[in-house]
Amino acid sequence: MNASHDTPAISRAQTVYARWLEIGAQLGLVILIASFVIYLGQWGTPKISLSDLPQYWTLPVDAFLTATGMPAGWGWIAFLDASDVRNFVGVALLATVSLASIARVLILFLRHRDWIYAGISACQLVVLLLALVGVAGHH
Repeated sequence: MNASHDTPAISRAQTVYARWLEIGAQLGLVILIASFVIYLGQWGTPKISLSDLPQYWTLPVDAFLTATGMPAGWGWIAFLDASDVRNFVGVALLATVSLASIARVLILFLRHRDWIYAGISACQLVVLLLALVGVAGHH
């Protein structure tokens, strides 16, 4: 059998989505590593000092938030001056990179008037955006 018949063709949308996902994931990983090294190196002032961190490890989320004064949800953005909170930037990027990738292929589908895939992509974006802003609440 010919190998070209065994492998399905990869569409432009798949390539674009994968490229955006790869770049975002790599960037998120670099930010995570850099911010973690900064925290471990104790360069900058953390919200929670490295020496105090173990006392919070076993706490449930609500108790952790109360004990540390950290906010729930996206409230961490107000504390970006703290060296330990900057780790959340990498986490947020990794959590939202698929959203950016879907938005990019949505544009591609719209340009090519591929209405079915554009509609599916738009629905995915709506669901992800609702999750991002916490429409369902915190549990």
